[in-house]
Amino acid sequence: MISAPATELNGEYTECRLGRSDLVALFTRATGHVPPEHVSVATVHNNTRWTARLLPDLINEVTSSPNYDDREPWDNLEFKAADPAGRVEVQIGVTRKTVTVRVSGTDDILVYGQQARIELFLKNRGAKSKDETGRAFDWQVTLFMPWLAFVGFAALTETPPNLPPVPVLAKLIASLMCVMGVVYFVKYSLKLYRDRPRLVILNDIPSGWNHYTPSEKIAVVGVYVAVLGAVAAAVSAVSDVL
Repeated sequence: MISAPATELNGEYTECRLGRSDLVALFTRATGHVPPEHVSVATVHNNTRWTARLLPDLINEVTSSPNYDDREPWDNLEFKAADPAGRVEVQIGVTRKTVTVRVSGTDDILVYGQQARIELFLKNRGAKSKDETGRAFDWQVTLFMPWLAFVGFAALTETPPNLPPVPVLAKLIASLMCVMGVVYFVKYSLKLYRDRPRLVILNDIPSGWNHYTPSEKIAVVGVYVAVLGAVAAAVSAVSDVL
């Protein structure tokens, strides 16, 4: 008997931000209508492999083990849900850097539907596929802003004797360039840090101001103080010129 041809879809995503509740929701969505006895979640932690049907059960088994070491990074998960009739099978590998998704089966509707739902879920949590370059644009903007500030500062400095003096309007524009360069550099730098990829299996990823640790909050406040100082210096320079 010749088996029915199977469809296979593969995806690899980076920059995901997944906490415990995100992972539970992801695996629940990926399970679909597959019976619970055909679903498993596995991991390797501290050189020991663990397997359970649900992520909460896996977490409980790992953390309650006498060999559990909370200082050992826990940065990998393997999910599998396979329909016994072969209509659809979902495999998801999760690490700190990437999430790989493989959906296959004989039912094209289920295969394409599961792949689309999983991809949408991941993209709502910052995931980007290999062919997406949105983050590269952010880095380009971030690198451009210090150059903008430098040009503005250079225009504010004293001109050489053999060159005509810089007009007041030009110095005003240069001052604004300094302010814009510093402010946007800090803005995009903090955005890149806030949106960095993360995998937190034991806890949820906090949002907003709570996203930062106490030391990071101090650093962020220090950055904003430095920005205010730079802005004040630029405003002072404009006042002197005017």
